[in-house]
Amino acid sequence: MSTSIDGEGLYVLNIDETANDNSKTFSCPSGARWLLLWIWIELNTSGDVGNRLITLRLRDTGDDIIYGCRAPTVTAGSSAELTYAPNLTRETALTSGSAFLPIPSKTILPENYDYTVGDEANISATDDMIIQSPVMEWVQD
Repeated sequence: MSTSIDGEGLYVLNIDETANDNSKTFSCPSGARWLLLWIWIELNTSGDVGNRLITLRLRDTGDDIIYGCRAPTVTAGSSAELTYAPNLTRETALTSGSAFLPIPSKTILPENYDYTVGDEANISATDDMIIQSPVMEWVQD
């Protein structure tokens, strides 16, 4: 399958606002390819003790991690806004509850590749994570 982004793509907004979870996955559909534009995350943690280690992982069809970037630690009972976008410098601490984090420029995910944002420490399934993430999508003719 071609991984080019020639021609006019379709703007698609991936959204998951389901409550009571600490991990979200978005999968590129069969016959498509995605250009990842950015990922915006709002995290509200429960009071369950433990630091949240929120990490973005891009994965291939074999579930191999092809890119990963961990956000600064988020503590119990707090909130954070995290933005992953191309060519940003990784911030190592939250500033007023937010941080900017990098993804490679022109991150293209072929069909059936996915990206996951989740708490590596898996502290609490009652944390609330909201994600809005636009992609440009090209469908194979």
